[in-house]
Amino acid sequence: MKRYYFFLVALLVFFKSYAVTVKIKKFWRHPREPVNRGTNIKTNYPFITGEEFRKICDIIFDETNTTFRTEDVKNGDLVFVKNLYEFLDCFFEKIHPHIKAKYILVSHNGICKKHKECYARYLDNDNIIAWFGKNLTIQHKKAHVIPLGLANHYFRSGKYQLQAMEQLPVEKKHILYSNFNVNTNKKERGEALKTLSHKIFCLKKKKGLYSIYQ
Repeated sequence: MKRYYFFLVALLVFFKSYAVTVKIKKFWRHPREPVNRGTNIKTNYPFITGEEFRKICDIIFDETNTTFRTEDVKNGDLVFVKNLYEFLDCFFEKIHPHIKAKYILVSHNGICKKHKECYARYLDNDNIIAWFGKNLTIQHKKAHVIPLGLANHYFRSGKYQLQAMEQLPVEKKHILYSNFNVNTNKKERGEALKTLSHKIFCLKKKKGLYSIYQ
């Protein structure tokens, strides 16, 4: 009986170290984001969007798939994690330690308000080949920033942007278009706005249609 008990315990420990399944329940989701969308969702291709980065990944961990099985990750896989601290925290603390393969991390489609420097130590692990992320502030040889791109197609602004981009090429009167909300980062964005305020090559707008950029 004891021998059977120890064998059962050893078996459970083996499978726990090999396959870890986690679920994340509470997180913020934009009401326009389709929960049941797959990787075949319409995007603003050939222009860069968060959905385009998501689409090329092998494993997805976001609001459409909150269950992650670590044994599914193979060497060289692209692993997409939603760019919210709820998902990043869960991924690095509960999932990453149990992934045996070497993979490339991609994060987009969200705003991580948590300072990402707290994740820098995980990049020293050999299993992470590189991290390509939106708004990535980590100073590390494996950390690479990827662009925000156009808004995703299921957002109204994404459709407007696509319509404007499809009208290209046009003869431009300005080489830079400035249209952003200073209140989301008053210190850095305020400095940027101040620097651009008197530049004749910059078209400055607070709100407006994307078609005005020409």
